[in-house]
Amino acid sequence: MAGLLGLFALFISVNVSPTNGEDVVTETEEFEGRDGKVLPIFQVVRFPNDICSGTSRNGTCYTAEECSTKGGTGDASCASGFGVCCIFSLSCGGSASENSSYIIQSSATTLTSPCTYTICPCSNGICRIRYDFTTFVLASAVAGTSDIDAQAAAATQRGGSIGDCMTDQFSITNPGSAGSPVICGPNGGYHMILDASESCQIVNFNIGGSTSTTRKWDIKVTQYACGDYDMSGWPGCLQYYTGTSNTIQNFAFPTSSTTVTTGVTHLSNQVYDICIRRAATYCYICYSPLTAAGATAAAQATFGVSISIATASQAATGTSCSNDYLEIPYGNSATIAAITTPSTAATNFHRQCGRFFNTASAATSSNTVCSRNSPFRVGVSFDTNEVTGTAIADAKASTSETSEVPGGIVGFKLIYFQVAC
Repeated sequence: MAGLLGLFALFISVNVSPTNGEDVVTETEEFEGRDGKVLPIFQVVRFPNDICSGTSRNGTCYTAEECSTKGGTGDASCASGFGVCCIFSLSCGGSASENSSYIIQSSATTLTSPCTYTICPCSNGICRIRYDFTTFVLASAVAGTSDIDAQAAAATQRGGSIGDCMTDQFSITNPGSAGSPVICGPNGGYHMILDASESCQIVNFNIGGSTSTTRKWDIKVTQYACGDYDMSGWPGCLQYYTGTSNTIQNFAFPTSSTTVTTGVTHLSNQVYDICIRRAATYCYICYSPLTAAGATAAAQATFGVSISIATASQAATGTSCSNDYLEIPYGNSATIAAITTPSTAATNFHRQCGRFFNTASAATSSNTVCSRNSPFRVGVSFDTNEVTGTAIADAKASTSETSEVPGGIVGFKLIYFQVAC
């Protein structure tokens, strides 16, 4: 009888099926004793390993034992107290295959380089992995200087290095699919989403020897199941926005300043797509610079990409854009975009560049560019070199990206808004 009583125990198992919520299912397993009576001896508790909320971060709901075995840290309870919200935080050299994990580096001026992290799909059904840069500070790229006057020969006028990440670099290697561009500088609040494959993705930080910058990062990693494109964005989109209005900008664009100074410089060698979810009952989308050009050189617009088509600052479109440009498929004026069935003769401009954001080539001010083409997408294409000379006379915007303002080295920060049908 004592042996039989010893079988009365609480047995907890975890249901790993991808159900939502924290529904706890308890079942009673029965055992037939020697005397023929059916006795309840096991209580089975099942709950899904869903994302849960800890005291400061999100995690995955596991039993305390599983959390410890997987290398996580329990933070608050979940599943009605049967589980713990398990937080997975990685340091240099760490790896994770959880649906919610964190890549963290506290403030430091010197770091072991390279510092890498391995992120593996948590299941065979994962198609997209998102990296949210809650905090992200590296040494900045080589900056140029936009100037309305003549420029003497100087290192900052030589285009080979302008926009290059010469000290620190961040990138994500993605075997079996496209990786990320190389970025650096401050990028807090930005994000990247990469297509997943059977292979693990490698997050790379290459840190230079300079000690003048305090590096730090805090990156949240979220994995999305195949077919969940409404939340993760469709394949190939490096960035994805779901709101009916927001701002989009190139990596490392200053986010805290209200003015665009002459030293603002976009990163070089950037080729990727920004995608925006079209909301129900909305038919087209419009884009415009967040701020227009001011009267002084220190108050540029939030758009300046490549050379101008004239010696003075002008907008450029279409085939005039070949070095650096934005691609907005079937971009047009707001008036034409509002027409539900535009004429086949309507002019569409797929590329925008130059010193002003406008559908009219040679324009000397920015305007709103709209598109009815769905899905909504903005392609970013910045080459490896900024067009400059070693010594530049005044009014040479057609031959130098640093001549005149807005400079062609600025990059972009645009506000977008969707328009109802």
